[in-house]
Amino acid sequence: MADGPRITSNKCQVAQRIVRTDTDIECSEYIAAIDFGTVNCSVAYAAPGEMGEHGPVLLPFDTFFRVPTAILFNTDGIVEAFGADAREIYGNTVRIGNQLEYTFFEQLKMDMQHDQSVNRERKVKASNDKEYYLVEVIAHILKYLKDELIRVLQASGLPVTATYFDWVITVPAIWRAKGKQMMREAGYKAGLCSRERCPALKEAHTHTPERIEEEKPEKLSLALEPECTAIFCEYKSKMQSSCNSESNESTNENSDNYLVVDIGGGTVDISAHRLVRDPEPHIQVILPPAGNDCGGTQINKEFMRYLEELVDDSGFRRFVLTSDQVVNSKHRFILSAIMNQKFEDIKKLFGKRVKFMGSVHLFPEFVETYENNIKRGLEKSDSIIQLVGLNLRVSRELMTSLFEKTANGIIACIDEVIEKVGSIRLIYLAGGFGGSHYIKKLVTERLKEKDIKCIVPVDHPYAVARGAALFKMNPSVIECRKVDATYGIQANTRFQHGLHDPKYMWTDDDNKLQCKNIFCTVVEKGDIVGKGEVFSMTFNPASHNQKNVLIEFYSSQDTDVFYVTGEWGIGKCEPRHTVTKIGQITVDMPVPDGDKKRGVDVIFSFSHTEIKVRALDQTSNTEVKTVLDFLNTQTV
Repeated sequence: MADGPRITSNKCQVAQRIVRTDTDIECSEYIAAIDFGTVNCSVAYAAPGEMGEHGPVLLPFDTFFRVPTAILFNTDGIVEAFGADAREIYGNTVRIGNQLEYTFFEQLKMDMQHDQSVNRERKVKASNDKEYYLVEVIAHILKYLKDELIRVLQASGLPVTATYFDWVITVPAIWRAKGKQMMREAGYKAGLCSRERCPALKEAHTHTPERIEEEKPEKLSLALEPECTAIFCEYKSKMQSSCNSESNESTNENSDNYLVVDIGGGTVDISAHRLVRDPEPHIQVILPPAGNDCGGTQINKEFMRYLEELVDDSGFRRFVLTSDQVVNSKHRFILSAIMNQKFEDIKKLFGKRVKFMGSVHLFPEFVETYENNIKRGLEKSDSIIQLVGLNLRVSRELMTSLFEKTANGIIACIDEVIEKVGSIRLIYLAGGFGGSHYIKKLVTERLKEKDIKCIVPVDHPYAVARGAALFKMNPSVIECRKVDATYGIQANTRFQHGLHDPKYMWTDDDNKLQCKNIFCTVVEKGDIVGKGEVFSMTFNPASHNQKNVLIEFYSSQDTDVFYVTGEWGIGKCEPRHTVTKIGQITVDMPVPDGDKKRGVDVIFSFSHTEIKVRALDQTSNTEVKTVLDFLNTQTV
């Protein structure tokens, strides 16, 4: 089934929409999902006969079910420790001046927030100021989590290996194609699908990261964090409804709209859903994902900015830029510990009690450097704050001011989505920071004005991991999605005087006028794409001996885009649209015997978490090799 051809204003035919019937995805009985968070990670799994009362089983770590996203390597590039252990070992080491024995990373996910700068050669600085490739460090984190799951299951008597599992990694909904491919390639390197390609970590200048092509890519899926939360919340509602018909956590409507607001350490991800219960329960995604970077770590950064002003030292230069590199490294770790551990502890408590007074431990070295500055700063402060020994006692007034910018960003984002959706009766507030007492209070008060109920699931810190496993078990639970951008390729079309700009005119081998740099639309922003729908375009070789074709892939937040340069109209050089090259597609074109007409049908799929592309050779009617690369350094 296909719709008819549609022509855009630049006289280029839009890709043909086709409904496929062969969309069933085979799934293993063993499922493992990794919630790769900015601050913490969780792992959930499902094995035959091991489905828990609350859905997929959570992997227990030493710190219970969530472990800090921190990793420690020794001088040989081998993982020494992970999570709280990594922090503790590195902290003890730097305090005695031997920190060069280790390489330490934490909260790496923040380095992938700005999608435009992400590529395969993106570097990240470690605690020792040396640079490493981000994709390789992430791969080691995924490998550790994979190995830990297998170790626990084997110790419990289940004789499994990583290849038994279909794997899922969660990503923020606001990530674009580059960040998603980075995470997928890291999963390949970690050995989630087949062969492990995660050697000892080496500095970036010693080698170039290779592009991984996986033999079994279907063994790894990516899932959007708010969608996972939605799936888990509906699963919980169904379970509770089967025990209690008066459960108030269900939408209890044949068709109803609701939002999932997933607030993690780095991002706020909001997705709008419609739960349809007839004939089978399924979820429709009714808006492209929305969000921003107002996650919980922004409040930690606000506190550090306050501390900078208090000690009157921008960037803590006196503390971390001494003449002793060993001392500098030690002091950087102390700043990190103040922000990510000591302040984090009281941030979690804020809003739980009416009377709040928390203490942040500042460490002897910090107080020794800045004691006089702190006392002078506190004398000028209007807030009720005191330095008691090594502890800074923080008032409710200060905490409220630290939360203000982030809280306003969260509420503004929620209001914007509600306005677009219209009728909303229920919001699920989830994620590690979504359970913040203060944030819940503010959001709940805001929603009361709109007669919208706000629910924080009991298992909100683990909803993403468990929901991701449920998603892999039944990907068709998401029936349709709205496309988040207009996607197209660079193409040529027959030149038309009065329509196309002469500067893009050229003459082909048949002496016909063509126009280059045309944006040939594959799918437009806001289009609703069902799980069985794909978009097809046919490519013919320029010469009989051509063995492959390179297709440049573009995106825009606008619709009806004219040129890939963003320009519009004859002789108008100012871009009307913002158009970005996001990747390239390489398609093999087999050379047939004789003079048979050649062509390749390139099929695009936007109904999944990731954009997928495959190609069929028209002559042989067989699938040919297709490579879609978003991480090529030539793309911006």
